[in-house]
Amino acid sequence: MTQETNPEKNQPPRAADHAQPEKPRRKKKAPPIGFNALDDHEQKLVRSIAITGARVAGRQQKRTEGQLKAMKAMKAMKDTLEDIFANPDEADPRFIAVVFKGMLDYATSANAKKIASHALCPPDLARAYRPDA
Repeated sequence: MTQETNPEKNQPPRAADHAQPEKPRRKKKAPPIGFNALDDHEQKLVRSIAITGARVAGRQQKRTEGQLKAMKAMKAMKDTLEDIFANPDEADPRFIAVVFKGMLDYATSANAKKIASHALCPPDLARAYRPDA
């Protein structure tokens, strides 16, 4: 008796079609360019590609720097508005009304409701967005 009495150990052997899937084969790397072996036309093409890459990188850097400047400006405006709203008695009420009107005009409806709920929002502006004001 070569078979065991335990049925779990008497499983039939696995078929070949149940084998693990093949791993994807790695693509071979292209051989390195021999820059010393390039003729004049090929060197000109490589130089053109390098210059184009440098131009793209320069534009991306300028865009990134512009975004950083804009973020710093937004932070400065936010800090200044916080200072104005912290001491509303010192601020010109006309200025506060203009700031709220501008924000409410450009805000989404959900954000406009939140802005209108601010304690310093003029009541006549708040009524348009919050009927209970």
